[in-house]
Amino acid sequence: MSENSTLLKGTEVLKRALHPPLRDPRFWIVQVSVGLLTVVHFILDIDYKAIGDVIATLPIFLLLIPVGYAALRFGLHGSAATAFWSTILWIPDIFLSHHHDSLLMEFIALVVVDVVGIIVGHRIEKEELVKLYLEQAEISYVESESRFRHLFAQTRAPILLVDSYGKVVDANPAAWGVFGKSVLDKDIRSILSLSTLELSYVAPSNALEIKVDGKEYEFRCLVSTVGSGESQLMQILLQDITEERRAYRDVRGFASSLMLAQEDERQRIARELHDDPLQSILHIARQLDTIKENLAAICSNVDRGAEVTRDIEEVTKQLLTAARSIRNLSQGLRPPSLETLGYIPALKGLIVDSESAFDIPISLSISGEVKRLDREIELGLFRICQEGIRNSLLHASPSKITVVIEFQIGMISVLIEDNGIGFNPTIDAGSSHLGLRGMRERANILGGTLKLTGKEGLGTSIRLSVPI
Repeated sequence: MSENSTLLKGTEVLKRALHPPLRDPRFWIVQVSVGLLTVVHFILDIDYKAIGDVIATLPIFLLLIPVGYAALRFGLHGSAATAFWSTILWIPDIFLSHHHDSLLMEFIALVVVDVVGIIVGHRIEKEELVKLYLEQAEISYVESESRFRHLFAQTRAPILLVDSYGKVVDANPAAWGVFGKSVLDKDIRSILSLSTLELSYVAPSNALEIKVDGKEYEFRCLVSTVGSGESQLMQILLQDITEERRAYRDVRGFASSLMLAQEDERQRIARELHDDPLQSILHIARQLDTIKENLAAICSNVDRGAEVTRDIEEVTKQLLTAARSIRNLSQGLRPPSLETLGYIPALKGLIVDSESAFDIPISLSISGEVKRLDREIELGLFRICQEGIRNSLLHASPSKITVVIEFQIGMISVLIEDNGIGFNPTIDAGSSHLGLRGMRERANILGGTLKLTGKEGLGTSIRLSVPI
C-alpha cells in the first residue's frame, strides 16, 4: 500500500473524532479517567501556591495515558475523540483559573496532549490500515489461487507448469491423460523435445508435433508465466489440434486432387478438340479448296463460276477461323509444350499468344539456373501466371506487363506487374474474384505464398514464392 493512501487529512481526523467507538465499554472507562484527571487538576489548582507550577500541570500530562491507551486500542477513532473530549473539559478550567502565571504552561501541555494523541492515533490507524490491506491482499491471493487451481484442473487442454530448471512441477488432469502422472519432475525437453527457451519462441500458428506411447499429437503451444520472483513458473498450455490439422490436410488433399482431376479433364478435352473437331474442320477446308479449283475449271459461265468461287473462299475462311479458335482453346486448356518442354517454354508461348491477341507488350525476365520442376509445380506455376496475365489484360487496361522469374536455391519466385488502373486488393474475396481465390489456393497447395498488392490508378503486382 502506498504512503499517500494511508495518510489522513484534517477533515478525516475530525470525522473520525466525531465517530468514536461509543458501543465499547472500554472507551467509556477511558473517558471517565479523563474526567477524574480533570477533577484532580481542579483540586490541585485550588492549592496552587503549595504545589508549584510543575506539580499543577502534572495531571495534564497524565492525560497522555488515557489518550495513548485509546490510540492503541481504538486507533484514531479513540485517540482523536479522547483528545477532543479532554480539550473541552480542560479549556474552561484553564481560562477560569486564578493563577495566570501557569496559564501558558497548562495551555502548551494541553496542546502537546492533543498533538500526541492525534499523531499516535494516526500512526496506529495507518498500521491497522496496512494490516487490513495485507489481510485483504492475502484473501484475494488465496481466492485467485483457488480460482486458478479450479480452472487449472477443469481445463480440457493439457497444462504443464515448469520451473526455471526446466522441470515439470505440476500438471492438470488433461496433461496426465496425455503424458501420464509420471510427467511430474521430468525435464520438459524429454516431453516436448524443446527447451524452455525454445518453447518461448514457438509461434501459436506453428504446430508442435509430439509422439506419446506410439500415438501422434499436434499441439498449438501457448506459453506464459505465473507467479513472480523466485516462485515464477512457466505455464505451457497445449491445445490439441490433431483432428483440426488432419481435417485441414484432408481438405487440402481434396482440393489438390480436385485440381489435378480438373487438369486431367482439361487435357482430355484439349486432346479431343485437337484430334477430332479440329482435324475434321481442316479436312473440310482442304476439300473446299479442291472443289473450288474443280468448279473454276468446269464452269462455262465465267460470272457464275467466280461467284461460286467467292462463296467457297468465304466458307473456307470461316472454317480456318474456327480451326484457329479451337486450336487456341485446346492450347489454353493444356499447352502441349508444358508436358514436353516444361514451364518456361510454355510461359513464353503464353506470352507470345497474349501479345498477339491483345497487342500489349509483355516482357519476360528469367534469372538463376533454369531447370525442370515436378509436374505439379510446373502446372501450378503456369496456371497462376496464366490467370495473372489474363486478369491484367482483361481488367487492368495496362500499356505493358512485366513478368520476372527467379530460380533460387530451394525456391522459385514469380513477379507479375502491370501499370494498369489497379484495384483495392482487400476487396477480392467475393464470387466475382474466383480467379484470385484460385491463384491463392494453387499457391497454398504448392506450399508457397502469394501476395497481391495494388492501388487504384497505380497498377497491380502479384508476388509468388514456391519451394522447389
